[in-house]
Amino acid sequence: MTRPNLNHSVVAGFANRQTTGIQFLSAYEEDEEEDDTNEYCLPEAPEQAATPTAATTSKMEVSHTSKNRQIPYESKRMKIEHHDTDDDYSGKLPVPSILKNMFSTSLVESSLEDPGSHQGRIRSFPHLRGNWCSFVNIDFSQNEALKIVVKFLKQSINVLKDPPGDVYINSDLHLSLSKTQVFQHHWIDQFTQSFKLKLKSYIPFDIIFDTFRVYLNEEKTRTFVGIEVFASDSLLRLVEDCDKCLYDYDLLPYYKDPSFHVSFAWMVGNHEEWLNNFLIPMISAKWYNLCDDEPAFKKSLVESIFFRSGNRNYELALPKPLLNYS
Repeated sequence: MTRPNLNHSVVAGFANRQTTGIQFLSAYEEDEEEDDTNEYCLPEAPEQAATPTAATTSKMEVSHTSKNRQIPYESKRMKIEHHDTDDDYSGKLPVPSILKNMFSTSLVESSLEDPGSHQGRIRSFPHLRGNWCSFVNIDFSQNEALKIVVKFLKQSINVLKDPPGDVYINSDLHLSLSKTQVFQHHWIDQFTQSFKLKLKSYIPFDIIFDTFRVYLNEEKTRTFVGIEVFASDSLLRLVEDCDKCLYDYDLLPYYKDPSFHVSFAWMVGNHEEWLNNFLIPMISAKWYNLCDDEPAFKKSLVESIFFRSGNRNYELALPKPLLNYS
């Protein structure tokens, strides 16, 4: 079988097409070297021709170059200008100083503790933002008998000679059912609700005041004068239920063998001996005389339990007993 003869015009057109392509590429590269601002600019597509010839190649080169230079933008490369004077600019916006101050490394109150402004009292733990000193108690601020005891104390303190320190009167009369501990703010409502559920099984009950005694705090930094309260089953149950709720927050339970009492006065330091020798005998004698005249003063009805957290005081009322009309 014989090979067919190729048309000489077809071969010549193919050769011309190769030459034109090479020349076009070389012209494009030269134009890039002359003007580097075309780096990010796509060249306009050349006018399409059916089959470019050697006669039209030079016209295409001129047309391509001139069209690139007629683009109306002053610069083809996009640049981001910034006015940061720092040489090692990382491309990130600076954090405003007001936001930096919101997240300081220390959450401790900036004001220093001054015992002189708290009648010599010293905190058992530092005051931190978001922490609330809290405890469960029975409030006796409105108890008439104990108000009379406060008057007796003031009278006795005025006649005492050469006390070893100042005697401060408590304006807040209460019986503690838990230790004073630190609560996070978001715990308060949760604890209150869980303790309310425990109190549904209670009804109002009486407590009995006993004798006056001297108490020391755990750190032995303050001495208290208080009246002891009989440890009834209701009080012991309340402490147990309160401890169960505190356990959910990894907080400490109350004392194992609690000595329930209401504090009336306190002194800075350990003055147990002096108080037992002088103040306790005087106030005890007046208390016994008062109870002889008014025996009802030795009892008090408890109808509510209080949960104090910071400057908030939550009253949790005990359910009223159902009346039986049968």
